[in-house]
Amino acid sequence: MKIIKSFDLAAQLFLITGGVLLCLLRPDYFYIAYFLVGGWQILSCLAHLLYPRYYPYSGRKIYLWVLLFVIFVGLICLLVPESIISYLFCLLIFSPIMAVWYAFVCYKEVKLYQQKEWIQLK
Repeated sequence: MKIIKSFDLAAQLFLITGGVLLCLLRPDYFYIAYFLVGGWQILSCLAHLLYPRYYPYSGRKIYLWVLLFVIFVGLICLLVPESIISYLFCLLIFSPIMAVWYAFVCYKEVKLYQQKEWIQLK
């Protein structure tokens, strides 16, 4: 799991950095970078469903509950068509914060796995 989390963290940092640089160089490519980072993180969350539910960092549980809440609010907004635009606008602002938060969660998990590895060597 440590290798997968390390790869996940490296891919996220690469995509986030590349997305920011792409947006600075070509602002019209904002949505491409936005969907690449978001897509990767959704795939990462789905991949964690395939593994045991042990999370070495409790921030992942909090993140997953917030993500579930955001999805739930989105489903409610589908019932009220007038609120969809407001919801999507909020997502446009909130999603980059969630992306950085998720990268931080992965970073903390990788660090905890490394500490656990060092402890076992002692």
